[in-house]
Amino acid sequence: MAKPAFSYRCIHELHQCAREACHTARDALRLVQQKSRDRQLPRSALKVFSTNDPVLVLLPDANNKLLMRLRGPFKIIDRISSVNYRVQIDNRIVTLHVNLLRRYYPREVDNLESSTPEPKEALTFAAMSALIEEEDTTWVKPTVYTGPELNGQVDINPALSKERKEEVLSILKEFPDVLTSKPGCTPTLEHSIKLKTEEPIFVKQYPLPFSAKKVVEEEVRSMLDLGVIEPSTSPYCSPVVLVKKKDGSVRFCIDFRKLNVATVLDATNIPNPEDLFVELWGSRMFTSCDLAKAYWQVPLDEASRPFTAFQTPMGLMQWVRMPFGLVTAPATFNS
Repeated sequence: MAKPAFSYRCIHELHQCAREACHTARDALRLVQQKSRDRQLPRSALKVFSTNDPVLVLLPDANNKLLMRLRGPFKIIDRISSVNYRVQIDNRIVTLHVNLLRRYYPREVDNLESSTPEPKEALTFAAMSALIEEEDTTWVKPTVYTGPELNGQVDINPALSKERKEEVLSILKEFPDVLTSKPGCTPTLEHSIKLKTEEPIFVKQYPLPFSAKKVVEEEVRSMLDLGVIEPSTSPYCSPVVLVKKKDGSVRFCIDFRKLNVATVLDATNIPNPEDLFVELWGSRMFTSCDLAKAYWQVPLDEASRPFTAFQTPMGLMQWVRMPFGLVTAPATFNS
């Protein structure tokens, strides 16, 4: 009968030791938390937002859900508690913790009617960067400029003085070939395609609806008139793909996936956008330039043109300028 009593005493003592260990660990944790709170509180402040305040929200990145990025501005609907708010994001209302919110400060508008005279270069820069922005969009939409009708298609900020408006118009008249919807051609570089194999890459054309053939023919005639493509007898071929845009129109694309797999990649590094944004720190005025058919302004060397051939209802065509969709095109354009 001594063994059961001994076993009971051992279990009871073990239970007591475990309980004391838990109390000791809890006291130690409470002490560490208190020290951490004492260090953080002097440097922290409670963020308070009011109804209709604009805020930036920390949301998952569109390309990588494991990364977070500030997006907005969005509007505060109401305050639920001291740390929770209801925020309208697009067409939905979500409840978010205050740690995910940052106050949004609108950009200050400079007084363009300053009486202080400025140098001519500064006046030109200020006038050209003051194109009117669409009311319901975040980014400036590019205006289509075409030759003699250029002056009638340019929106000039009405806040500019009469002298500055005249200066803008004089610059536009002086360089009508620069601000145009027709893509130019740079003489400084050419795009070259190097393949890993000499075997021709041929991909059969995907079936096109009868109604889409007219769209393809119109696009091909337009590109022939611009001089960005030419008739071809190449053994290579990539299929044409029509992609519907949000506005209902159709984008003419070439599926270069097979060609890209066989292409020798360019070792040129693409600049990191974050590094570029750091270089803009401290600047007050920015100009956004949108090139018309940017890739089409880079010529394709003679040896690489047959690689870009594609089938159309009007026969086989190949690119004279650098097309969209090539895996090495961004590196060439960046250089």
